[in-house]
Amino acid sequence: MRRDTRSTTLLLPLLLMLWAPPDAGAARQPPAVAVASLAEGPRLDTGSFLFARYAAVNASSLYCGVGFGAGGFFLGIAENPRTGYRVRLAGAMTRVAWRDDRSLTVGLAAADASDGRFAQLYLLPGLSWRALSLSGTVLWSEPLGRAGRSQLDLNPLMLLARLAERVAAGVSYAGSFTAGAPSLHRAGPAVRMAIGAQTVEVEWLARRSGPSELRVAVRTRF
Repeated sequence: MRRDTRSTTLLLPLLLMLWAPPDAGAARQPPAVAVASLAEGPRLDTGSFLFARYAAVNASSLYCGVGFGAGGFFLGIAENPRTGYRVRLAGAMTRVAWRDDRSLTVGLAAADASDGRFAQLYLLPGLSWRALSLSGTVLWSEPLGRAGRSQLDLNPLMLLARLAERVAAGVSYAGSFTAGAPSLHRAGPAVRMAIGAQTVEVEWLARRSGPSELRVAVRTRF
């Protein structure tokens, strides 16, 4: 559906956003509270968020969402100033949480892009087990007209191991599968850090042909 390059117009939000400190309280819960949490079962717990990512080669993007417990809405933009490609999207979301270490965010959006209009399905799993965590974004885009192609993006999937209280490191993978076109695969090391009130992710992705890519993402939930 798209092949994006860097977007300097999206760097400013990285410096302007105010962040809430990460919630470390779950790790310090007393046993009685932890046992009660196990019995709660799945719940709808949709919060608000800000996310911005700068990519040196592919898409730079900015997302923001407002949650109201059971659900919420979100907006997103991505731009490619070199080619003129752009996409604007808006949608609704919900987050299903099991305890504090397992969740799945689901979003449905309508996107207006340079190559057509699309319906989009977002799946954002978040799983933790001891020192390991698995997170990612799975995006399915389906054209609403004759323009555009169906596309599946895994951007990214990250498997990290906690090295210290505020530092985790591991591997990141990004894949793009477009109908009628060759698939693209990129992978490399990744680090996630809590710096003050910010959560920062740094990835170095490489592929067999084409340049390697540095990506920096900043995110928060509140």
